[in-house]
Amino acid sequence: MTKNDIPMLAAAVPPRSRTIEEVALWIVIGLLLALGVAWEAYPRIYIHYYYSPHGTGSSSSWANESFGPSPIVRYFFYACLIGFAGFAQLRFSQWIQRDISNTLLKVFFSASFLMVGGMWTFALANRFWTVQFHPGALQEVERTMHLGGTVAVLGLWSSLAAALLNLGYGLVRKRRA
Repeated sequence: MTKNDIPMLAAAVPPRSRTIEEVALWIVIGLLLALGVAWEAYPRIYIHYYYSPHGTGSSSSWANESFGPSPIVRYFFYACLIGFAGFAQLRFSQWIQRDISNTLLKVFFSASFLMVGGMWTFALANRFWTVQFHPGALQEVERTMHLGGTVAVLGLWSSLAAALLNLGYGLVRKRRA
């Protein structure tokens, strides 16, 4: 048996480049932060350009949103949550180098993009389309908002479950080694 026949230990394996995964993670984080900024900025811009400052239509239901934390804080929280889970997986997945870890990482990214897509669909339906439709045509927009919200929640929980499974698998593999 030669030295080449002995499998390398996981600690001796040089870390692979994770640039594609890191770029994908930064794209998800950037889209979440951009959504938070757009959610906050759009009503103010719309009211500024489409309502006269002294007219009766200058008040909007968007200006009266005071329940819970602001949307930009919520989307910042989601970005931090996904960023923490993603960077932790990228760090620990280099140690285990198994197919299941790579598969769970791909599931995490797929679910994260699904979550971002659902959030953007909900936001576009809520913020932009409701302005342009008359009250009778809002049923389609409400279905789109419901679908976007459902997809966002499904993506969020799926991505967090994949991240926890991947990190748990990494801890079990590290403890056995």
